[in-house]
Amino acid sequence: MKYLFIIILSILPLKLDSFDIDNFRIEEGKLVWQKVYQTELSKDELINQIRNSGEYENIESNGENLTANISRKELDFKEMGESNSSVPIYIVNSDINAFILFEFKNAKYRVTVKKIVLVQKSTNALSEEGELTNIETFALRNHNTELRKSFLNKPSEILDYTLTKLTKIEKVQQNDKW
Repeated sequence: MKYLFIIILSILPLKLDSFDIDNFRIEEGKLVWQKVYQTELSKDELINQIRNSGEYENIESNGENLTANISRKELDFKEMGESNSSVPIYIVNSDINAFILFEFKNAKYRVTVKKIVLVQKSTNALSEEGELTNIETFALRNHNTELRKSFLNKPSEILDYTLTKLTKIEKVQQNDKW
């Protein structure tokens, strides 16, 4: 029994990257965030809200999918009740850029965010304003095959919160009285 327990514990860290954690997973050595939403909106209503939101750039429709870019999106850690001193410095000092894919099916849509890059907000002793760093630098280890434990704490939760808030599309009540 003791040996079985030791074997299970030794295998567990090797399989950590095969699970979705805060909607993150590793694909071909890259960090990917993916989430499926249920919706009452039609595909056309979803596309209209995405286009009119002002949150995305370079929006393109290619058949059944919609692609776009996220540019300089601030990480919403303060909305989560966190302070500058309670999260890693790379989260505090960075915005994110990313590629985003929206896929539509009946009564649901899936969002996939790839090519997540941290953009330095200001110049300091270690980096210049606008400097780009791939998220994998802070999130992955062991030749980009495993998630870092330090990323699994607050950074993954903050990124998940920010990306969920950005990609959750709900029916907007229109007020035509202006």
